[in-house]
Amino acid sequence: MEMTSNSSEVKIIGPPVPVNEIIEITGSEGEFVEGKPATIYIPFHTNPPAEKVWLFPSDIAPNYLEINKTTTNSTFGRYSTAGIIYESEKPVRSNGERSYLAVLRISELEKDDSDRQHFMIVNNGVGGNDGTNVTYRFRIPNIEDGGLS
Repeated sequence: MEMTSNSSEVKIIGPPVPVNEIIEITGSEGEFVEGKPATIYIPFHTNPPAEKVWLFPSDIAPNYLEINKTTTNSTFGRYSTAGIIYESEKPVRSNGERSYLAVLRISELEKDDSDRQHFMIVNNGVGGNDGTNVTYRFRIPNIEDGGLS
C-alpha cells in the first residue's frame, strides 16, 4: 500500500478590519514633545494588503496624504508619509494586534495636536466596485511642553 499526503492552505480575505474606538498612537521615540519632530505608527489589519491609505490630519482638512502601491512618500505642510510597515502575521483577534502600521512623520509637534482627532482610510480592493473604505480615528496622546528654546 502506497501512502500519499496532501496539504492545503486556506487564506481568508476581506475588507480592512474596522476599529470602533479612537486609536491612541505610540511613537518611535516614546515621548511626544511640543516643537520637536515625531514619527507615529498607526495600526490597522487587512488581508490582502492595503492598496491605498489616506491620512487626514485634522488641521489640514480637506487636504490629505496618500500611500499607495507606487507612492509611499507624500507631503503636505508639516506632515509627510513614510510608507506602510508589515508588522506581523499575528491574527487580528489577538489582544491589540494588527498586521500593518502606516507611518506618519510630523516635522514639529504642536501642543494642540493631542486635542485633535485625525482620520485614516484604508482600502484593500475587497468589497464593492473599488473595494470597501474603512475609516480609523486616531489621536496623539500627551504632548509634553517643549519649554523655552
